Amino acid sequence: MKYACRYLLRDLLTLVSVVAAGVVQGQPTPPTVSTLAANAVGAANATLNGTANPWGAPTWGWFEWGTTTNYGNITAAQALGSGSSQTNFSRVIGGLSSGVSYHFRALASNSVVGATGADLLFTNGPFLVANVVFFDDFESGTMSNWTTTVNSPLYPVTYENVVPPSPAGMWSVEMDRSTNRMHHNLIADNGGVELTGHTVFTAWICDFDVPQARIFNEVRGYAGGSGWPNGGTNASGQLAQLLAIGKYNAVTLPGEVWKSTNYQGRVTFGANTGWFNLDAAGAPNRSAGWHRFDIERRPDGTTLNFFVDGILSRTITGAINEPWDTVMLGSGVGVTFDEAYIDGIAVSVMQPRLFIERQGSAVRISWPRPSPGFVLDVSASVTGGWSQVSFPYTTNADISITVPAPTGARFYRLRRP
Repeated sequence: MKYACRYLLRDLLTLVSVVAAGVVQGQPTPPTVSTLAANAVGAANATLNGTANPWGAPTWGWFEWGTTTNYGNITAAQALGSGSSQTNFSRVIGGLSSGVSYHFRALASNSVVGATGADLLFTNGPFLVANVVFFDDFESGTMSNWTTTVNSPLYPVTYENVVPPSPAGMWSVEMDRSTNRMHHNLIADNGGVELTGHTVFTAWICDFDVPQARIFNEVRGYAGGSGWPNGGTNASGQLAQLLAIGKYNAVTLPGEVWKSTNYQGRVTFGANTGWFNLDAAGAPNRSAGWHRFDIERRPDGTTLNFFVDGILSRTITGAINEPWDTVMLGSGVGVTFDEAYIDGIAVSVMQPRLFIERQGSAVRISWPRPSPGFVLDVSASVTGGWSQVSFPYTTNADISITVPAPTGARFYRLRRP
């Protein structure tokens, strides 16, 4: 009997040791995994990092990522081996938007059980800076920057009892009927040339009157001419692109059904043309008060993002890439007599942000990709004497050049020739 007890005790100790090792009837121990900080964050890419311990069983690791903790994106799994020590793993992700915060976490699993690391966050940018070409907040109390296009002008007003001040200031302009329209030519503001490349049009609109069915603003481009002139009432050239954003009472994009709860946008020339709803997931609904509207033309010139209150509400591809030359204030159509208000008109050219760092006896100057059309200049004085720096080399994350550290002051700039 004592021998049976001895063997039973031996078997129990063996079972305890097996349980302590994490294996019962051949089941492997769950891996442990930790999410590590992202690095090599560029204009459109980032490297996600994690570490896991397989605990002796073949294990795979991967990442989930996205703009919320619902993630929505999964990277391909990669083999981490079957060792019993920490194994680092990484994955490069792409297609990111500048200035957006992204959540991510590392995961690992063997053939039976898995584990999840903590949620971490990184922000992609901002890697671009806005060079504001034109801005009018109407704080001058005049319409001196604008020319009446058709019908009747808009009027500068201070805020009324029912209309609070806009985020742009105490003054705004009143559109008292849907036929009001004025224009401003951008060419003189942009050094005598039309606006090309990565550009953004911004306008604030306040609409308290439900009957005002049309309140929107436009940015245009004319081929073979310079658009609507300041002080003139006849456009030069042929209209080649018209983009609009705000509120409209119909949609004309094929397959689209008008939604009264959403705002609308318009593209006039390209593969997808007409009025359409700004109804992407998360897009704000119509509501009384001030709202910010942005049209972003991406660097390729053919992709357009429409934003409401800073939220991406629609993307249109295949647009005709025509340089911008004219901004239109007010809708200029219809016969509705009701007030709406406009403020904070801005047109900006987005430029890559320069990063400069000392590396021993050298200086590294870099800027994020993509940045087509820009060259790097250097000068000993910020007021002049600029010359182009030759032969930058590229990396996966950015465009950079390393030069010997100067003995005196040096200034660098990005310039679009």
